[in-house]
Amino acid sequence: MEPHKILPAEYDILEQQMKNALPLSICDWGILPSAVTFCKGPEFVRSLKALIQLASKNVPSPILVVGCSTDVIDALVNLYECKASCPFKPAQENALVYTLPPKNISPPTIPDGFRVSELGERHIDPVKKSWRYAEEYEQFFSMDRWLRYHFSNFPTLCIETEEGLPVAWELQQDYGAIGMLHVVPEFRRKKLGSVVTMALAEKMNNEGQMVFACVNEKNETGKTFHETNGYIRLAFDLCFCSYFF
Repeated sequence: MEPHKILPAEYDILEQQMKNALPLSICDWGILPSAVTFCKGPEFVRSLKALIQLASKNVPSPILVVGCSTDVIDALVNLYECKASCPFKPAQENALVYTLPPKNISPPTIPDGFRVSELGERHIDPVKKSWRYAEEYEQFFSMDRWLRYHFSNFPTLCIETEEGLPVAWELQQDYGAIGMLHVVPEFRRKKLGSVVTMALAEKMNNEGQMVFACVNEKNETGKTFHETNGYIRLAFDLCFCSYFF
């Protein structure tokens, strides 16, 4: 699938939409802070570096930097002669950015025998166990606390059986993208992944939020899933980066 080409006139509109869709920047919640950054190009990385260093005076290490294109993160790292001592540690793999236009959001049909709910305290353990990055994140903060924070402050969607067994879920993360989609193995091939992601998208769209997702560049299944469900790939990649200080 060819990426959607962003025209110059669209760039500022898209940037403003994304800013409005991201409710948080750097805050000290006693958990891993996210620095949601929008840097127009590599020539502005010194200002970006100064901003992140200033913010680091008020939050614990590390800061997760999200929202920057790969060329910006490369330029940020290249400010340091010695890569080994560089405090900015990019992720090994980049992320593709997909957005779901409102015209492609349609109310999903909930299959018989299932119901819609939101994630809460009783879902912490299954969500934590299903997320591939949980062990990595637990090095820096409590995943239980991190999930409680997300469940309380951002849109979530869960599909349960009539008996209350959670079988599929997804949530908006603190940097604005939806993610952490999971369908319990024995309930796959019932299109519950499409149901939950469309239901969450409808919920966010009704709240006036822009719906977008970041997909690992090597995740072919994830790319196919989003394209099949009406997402459009944007013409830039993101590089997640951690700032250690």
